[in-house]
Amino acid sequence: MPASLIAGGSQRADNLSTETSTYFDLTSNATLHQLPFELAGRWQVVWGQLVDPGDFGQHYIGDYFELPQRWNQLEHPALDGPYGVATFRAQIALPEAQKNLSLHLISPHSAWRLYANETLLGENGQPSSKRESFAANYVSRVFTLPPKTTELVLQVANFSHAYGGPGHPITVWNSEELDQTLRALTVYYTAALGILLAIGLFHSIIYLADRHHREQGSSHLWFGLLCFVMVVRIANVVPHFHLLYPDAAYWSTLMLSYATLAIAPGIYLLFFRAIFTEYFPKHGTWLLIISSFLLAVIALLLPEHIYTKTRNIAILLNIMSIIYSIVCTLRALLAKQRGATAVLVANALFFGTALSDALLYTDQSYGFDLTPFGFLLLGMGYSYALLQRLRATFEQARDTSYALEKLNLQLEAQVKERTHAFKAAAARAENVAKERIQFIAAASHDLRQPLHALSMFNAAIKRRNQDAKLEGIIDKQANSIQSLGNLLQDTLDTAQLEVGNQSPKASKFAVQEMLGNILNEFKIRLDQHAIQLKLDCEAGVLVTDYAMAQRIIRNLIDNAVKAASKQVTVVAMQNDGNWQFTIRDDGMGIANADIERIFEPYSTIEQNELAVGYGLGLYVVSEFTRALNGKVSVKSTLGEGSEFQVSLPSLTVNPTGTNRLDSRADTEKVKHQGVEVLAIDDDPQVIDALQSLLEEWGCQVSVAKDLQQAKCIGIKAPQLLLVDYHLLGQDGVEAIRQLREHFGKEIPAAVVTGATEAATLQRIKEHELPILTKPVKPVELARLITKLAPQ
Repeated sequence: MPASLIAGGSQRADNLSTETSTYFDLTSNATLHQLPFELAGRWQVVWGQLVDPGDFGQHYIGDYFELPQRWNQLEHPALDGPYGVATFRAQIALPEAQKNLSLHLISPHSAWRLYANETLLGENGQPSSKRESFAANYVSRVFTLPPKTTELVLQVANFSHAYGGPGHPITVWNSEELDQTLRALTVYYTAALGILLAIGLFHSIIYLADRHHREQGSSHLWFGLLCFVMVVRIANVVPHFHLLYPDAAYWSTLMLSYATLAIAPGIYLLFFRAIFTEYFPKHGTWLLIISSFLLAVIALLLPEHIYTKTRNIAILLNIMSIIYSIVCTLRALLAKQRGATAVLVANALFFGTALSDALLYTDQSYGFDLTPFGFLLLGMGYSYALLQRLRATFEQARDTSYALEKLNLQLEAQVKERTHAFKAAAARAENVAKERIQFIAAASHDLRQPLHALSMFNAAIKRRNQDAKLEGIIDKQANSIQSLGNLLQDTLDTAQLEVGNQSPKASKFAVQEMLGNILNEFKIRLDQHAIQLKLDCEAGVLVTDYAMAQRIIRNLIDNAVKAASKQVTVVAMQNDGNWQFTIRDDGMGIANADIERIFEPYSTIEQNELAVGYGLGLYVVSEFTRALNGKVSVKSTLGEGSEFQVSLPSLTVNPTGTNRLDSRADTEKVKHQGVEVLAIDDDPQVIDALQSLLEEWGCQVSVAKDLQQAKCIGIKAPQLLLVDYHLLGQDGVEAIRQLREHFGKEIPAAVVTGATEAATLQRIKEHELPILTKPVKPVELARLITKLAPQ
């Protein structure tokens, strides 16, 4: 509900001159130096009528009423509880040399008129003695007090608010001081509003990025929503919102004010349940949350004269929720939970401001509205607490990374040890296929255990990680794990091949994508050994078993990297319907005697005085190539290097197979080569993203932050204008008009906007401009360019 803007620090009129008239004397210098002056005291009153000032004496029968005071506790026959009308009058004496004085009115609920010397100063809503012609309005107003004013008459009507009547005194101010005070409050409140809005948006973004996190995700959601509720609450008390737009329809109802007042404790406690679940009793917490949401539903669905009766209940629920959260947070603090100290301090400070405002809203005191400052303290304290918890998550991820690194080293040692044991056992069992297969199965089972644990650790740290820099390290660790898995898979593939249990499953995939994925696995090794890799690949697709084809090429590149001195070359091209892959190295080469046996299982050769591989890689290459109806060959010269060639045909796609073409293929087909686009937006991130996308599509893009910069870029007339509607100093429609005039031609153009107001959209349509609604989908942008840009 709109609270008092300024109602404190003023002098009270506590002495009336006579028992038969109401008189406020402002003629003394002492009084003028003590402004603001509250016109609080006994006013003459005519109940049940809205009397014109000139007729007040005819209707007045001697009744007085102490202002300020609500009507809900009166038992007057002219009123129906808090509902009805009344006219108040008071005499006032101003100094002859009157300074510029103003009257400040905190809105009497819920419609009124104010007269000075029988002249109307202003009104709020539509005061009427009849309910059907009455219209409420809830804003505070400022009026200049005319010189030589001797009489004030206030007409008040209320048929909607359960706490109707003048709850705050009319206050006399020095006009300049009042203006300065209202401006200062507007600046302070608007700053608090902006900060909370930014905090809410920040945590909403974090929630979208981390919403699947079991502990952190929901806390950011509820805190972001709480910030947005607080923004609405603060907007209701910004003075210049009242003064600049006093007749706006928004002020004719208190529905949104009461709904946010009611729902705030519920969202507030849901946030606490998310961060300190164990320390907030389930039943008590949910009782308060459900009560909060029920009050909000009442405010949204029931008439004003009903939901305003819940004012004191909603305020009490807010105070109880704060006390409850302080007690439960204290338990979390004693348990040394991260962020509990910051939350507790913020809650304690917020409780002080909430208690002050509760007294203000229930007419028990007068003073400044501390709601914005309390909300700001709360938002900053909670943000600090959430950042502490994010820091804890990062530290946990870092520790897990260290443990993963240690486990990785242990696994490498274990793999090496077991591989040597495997080679010895395999050599002894060379002529007994079943015994060899059984051994491989047993060894691979043992190796899978630590490999599985390592994979789970990596998955855990990737899920918890919030640091983009750490993301790259985690992905590299995943590649290392994959390499270890490849070695293990070679052993399993060998066993499967020898029992004839390996059959291809055809699918369609892009060859460039497959080679890119494989080569990414070798980047670190290539850098470590200063080996240059050259890739020459045609664009196209291959229909075959993706896993088998990938294993063939990976094993050949792995051998080439081991043997190479300075360079490895990979070539992929189509030839007579087949794909031919060539892998060359500049190593020591292979002797002719060894070429005969390199594709046999467990056969190794010596290069650079080291054994290359374990004798399984090329065996898998040979058998997989045969299974895919392909061919493999090798050419080698001692001292110059080796060249392996694999030819793979396309197979018939298995109906149950998977199409492995990149899901981005549709967007990659978008081409607008050479289209000259001028884009204007005053948001750097938006314009950078738009420029990147358009350039990716082949457009020639020029960007500007405003119309002036666009005119100064010095380019020729573009083929297309993409202009944001809300530009600093003017709108996008006007910018397009001026740019067309500047370039001397009707350039095709579109307006980009996030606005939903009917007036804004109608203005754009009146100028026959296409509209791209933010967030713009790339496919919609592509269609628009295709439609508007010259062919």
